[in-house]
Amino acid sequence: MTYDSARSVTVLFGGYNYGYFGDTWEWDGTTWTLRSTTGPSPRRNHAMAYDSARGVSVLFGGYDSQGYDGETWEWDGSTWALRATSGPSARQYHAMAFDTTRGVTVLFGGFVASMDVADTWEWDGVAWGLRGHTPLSPRASPAMAYDSARGVAVLFGGWDGAYDGETWEYGGLTPGDLDGDGDVDLSDFTTFQLCFGGANSPPAGTCPPGVDADLDGDGDVDLGDFIILQQNFTGSR
Repeated sequence: MTYDSARSVTVLFGGYNYGYFGDTWEWDGTTWTLRSTTGPSPRRNHAMAYDSARGVSVLFGGYDSQGYDGETWEWDGSTWALRATSGPSARQYHAMAFDTTRGVTVLFGGFVASMDVADTWEWDGVAWGLRGHTPLSPRASPAMAYDSARGVAVLFGGWDGAYDGETWEYGGLTPGDLDGDGDVDLSDFTTFQLCFGGANSPPAGTCPPGVDADLDGDGDVDLGDFIILQQNFTGSR
């Protein structure tokens, strides 16, 4: 479920009760109304977040009769639209929240095939972007909500081989913080060297898993990204 603040309704999709559901319902505070029986395939363990900047409820992933799902759908209050089939790997038990400050939907973790994962992704309404390393352990079924007063997504708990009681906050990565430790230091320069492809060339493809060193978003890792790294350098911790 997620809350559509523009239309003042809570949106519910799918679920499982000895069978998969693919229906969309809305609750206005008094009554549930069935709004659609088409759209995403019937599924469970997906995640939803409301993008208040664009007025759509974003749904990603889940588990359906075919297995793990990696689709991104959006509900505008009347119809579902399939927006992407690439981005995060197909998964279930992940968490999502909409960052109203930066205008992106944040996705973390979940369960992929036979293992928990700890990757962080952001959806800007057009494409998913992978956001660097994370210090969190891989986990499934965490809960996440966005604190607009402080500009951070708050995550609690989950399952990482045992029940977890940690509280984490995420406010977006500092450009150049390639190892996700909260600052831009010498270790980030070392990581950048592994990713460097040279001027106007495609990424070298040797970045550590989960690292996006294309800091200026021009499609390659080059001198422009190195300048951004320098600008944000804070020194060794």
